[in-house]
Amino acid sequence: MLDVRKHLKDCTTLRALSVTQLSALAQLCQLLTISRGTSVYYASDEPRYVYLVAEGRVRICHIDESGKQSILLLVQPGQLFGELAVCLNGSREERGETTEDSKIVAIPTDKLRQVIRENAELSFDMLSLFSVRRQATERRFKCVLFQ
Repeated sequence: MLDVRKHLKDCTTLRALSVTQLSALAQLCQLLTISRGTSVYYASDEPRYVYLVAEGRVRICHIDESGKQSILLLVQPGQLFGELAVCLNGSREERGETTEDSKIVAIPTDKLRQVIRENAELSFDMLSLFSVRRQATERRFKCVLFQ
């Protein structure tokens, strides 16, 4: 649990967690060791977790019907991914896959959602994460559109 607490504490997006919230959340998280090239989640998976890269890297990608893969995001240590699970119901639309041997913290979506409701600063930090990722996606889309 100490490793999980340290990783949660080192995440910029989760910096607003109180000591009590951090400890309670850490007790419910799982620290996963995942080999390179392994999926953390698939597009069809029910979003029960939001993930934090503790070590390694993860690519978020979309695969169309013909099997063509589009990389949407590369996630670095200390960053969250699969964060839309706190807002949306139903299955995911993308896949998360490790690009190297990685350690990933699996944060239960329902518990994170509860903590976000209790902590206005954390709510703002999550909203900021959504906004930054949306802006990056829009920039990439515009580059492709105007090429």
